Amino acid sequence: MKEKLLKFKEAFSKAPAVIRNFYTETRDGLLETLEKSRDLTKTNYELGLFHLEKGNIADAKMRFSFVIRLNKQFAMAYYHLARCHFYEMKIEKAKQALETCLELDPNNLSAQYRFKIINHQYNESYIPAEIVKEDYNSSAHSYEDIMVNNFKYEAPDILAKSIATYINKEDSYKALDIGCGTGLAGYSLAQEVSLKSLIGIDISTKMLELTKTLEKDGNNIYTELKEMDFHDLELLKDKYGIILACLSLGYVNDFSNFYKKLDKLVKNGVIFGIVVLKSNAGDIEFNYDQACFAYSAKFLKEISQKFNWDILEEKEIVLFCNNTKGLMFILTKK
Repeated sequence: MKEKLLKFKEAFSKAPAVIRNFYTETRDGLLETLEKSRDLTKTNYELGLFHLEKGNIADAKMRFSFVIRLNKQFAMAYYHLARCHFYEMKIEKAKQALETCLELDPNNLSAQYRFKIINHQYNESYIPAEIVKEDYNSSAHSYEDIMVNNFKYEAPDILAKSIATYINKEDSYKALDIGCGTGLAGYSLAQEVSLKSLIGIDISTKMLELTKTLEKDGNNIYTELKEMDFHDLELLKDKYGIILACLSLGYVNDFSNFYKKLDKLVKNGVIFGIVVLKSNAGDIEFNYDQACFAYSAKFLKEISQKFNWDILEEKEIVLFCNNTKGLMFILTKK
């Protein structure tokens, strides 16, 4: 190879100037085009991510499709294109994009997860935190409109009103909202209960950005917001008189561990309000429509009593206008 290069270099040096100039210009032009192509790929990929996090699915899909035309080996572009198709409920297209992604990158755990979901083959006992964050960041700006206006989601109001029946109306409470999202449950609670403080925790940056804007009488409803996974509850140091988790416990990997951590945050007489999806197939079931876990009343009752929570109220509620069923539990601990 070295000898061939030396011969080429010698022959090139003896070639007419017009040929040498043409070769140099062509080479430089190709290098410049390649560099621009790389920049174009990167720029459009980043724009796709930007639009996806803003909930602009059509714009994001256009960008990722363009990236793939520039570079058919870009596995993550196929992955995010699959997310776009999935959010638009174009399941077959999402499946095809995920198949290509996994052909290019078989070890992509996020793609593996979404492929199992689409094929109803998910049998793990946990949901990857990065998946939850991706989905809620992408849906943040349309979340309330879809949940409240389209699906008639009233669980936050139902939960807040039920909590209010078990507290002393003359007291002011420190409250913790686990998986607060855009603050629907915290807002409802603030209308029913006198709050000394309200702390919200959520894994989604974009959700929390919206929650910051919630006000009552000119004051922020949430005293403090923390971007964190609620599997890290031990990082919180205060104790609370009211705790609520409205449709967020469907992402709990281990209820026993969750309750152990929660014990360190509660005051005597604490009120803990829970809303979860109702399981129709045993104690714990993966709900493919909502992509989270659903639980039976029997399971929630047994696990709560195991950790010395007394049940003040339990009932089945309708979560959405498509008749999706949920369970509401109001618990206390002396």
